[in-house]
Amino acid sequence: MSSLLSFSFAICSVFVHDATAFTLLPPGAAMIAHRCAKSSPIRLGAAKHAPGSIVTIDCDLQPEGDFVPEPLIDTSGKLTFVLHRGNYLPGLHDLVSDMDVGQEVQGVSLDAGWGERNPQLVVELQKSKVGQEVTSQIKPGVELYMANGMKATVTDVSKDTFTIDANPPLAGASYQARVKLLNVQEGPKETEFIAAGDDSSPFQLATFALGCFWGGELDFMRQEGVVGTKVGYTQGTVENPTYEQVC
Repeated sequence: MSSLLSFSFAICSVFVHDATAFTLLPPGAAMIAHRCAKSSPIRLGAAKHAPGSIVTIDCDLQPEGDFVPEPLIDTSGKLTFVLHRGNYLPGLHDLVSDMDVGQEVQGVSLDAGWGERNPQLVVELQKSKVGQEVTSQIKPGVELYMANGMKATVTDVSKDTFTIDANPPLAGASYQARVKLLNVQEGPKETEFIAAGDDSSPFQLATFALGCFWGGELDFMRQEGVVGTKVGYTQGTVENPTYEQVC
């Protein structure tokens, strides 16, 4: 962790409800703990739910076709998240936004997060235009880096041409979903830690310093009482650093 202090902490912020929340600060600073208040669920109406609302669903997402997902998110059981504030699939947020509390939908196809395949990113090239040194190494499965930085995979080779595909490998992948909306609550007004925040909210924000937040974020998402997470960087000298700059 000390190696990150000269530039930035990787952090994971979590919204918690009905649990004890802690904010871990850099060495020498105080650790603050506060007890979250209990609240009753708030019904927001029959149609559109506002971004930032806390939604709880029961779901089962099954990969369609030959798509084999990595375990980056939980895809079944009871899930709680902040609507349109990250976590889980964008298509799941869109679906839940228009559902009534108690409503269940089945057989819905949800994009797995990589978007649709773009046919314009599939191009057939003439071997004569790239030179013998390159074409001698061209075969299906070879990855090429374009002049613009994009990565493409060779998908087909003929006598005079070869075809490349710059779509992400999982473009077009999808889940078949069963989703039931169990509950909707009004979300917190503040999404960043403020020392003298609004104590009237049933939600509190806890910030944790981590060496790497990818695995840690999923672990926080699975904790009882956590309704949303957000990752970023802190304690550095660069404003709004990129992932590449830090890692």
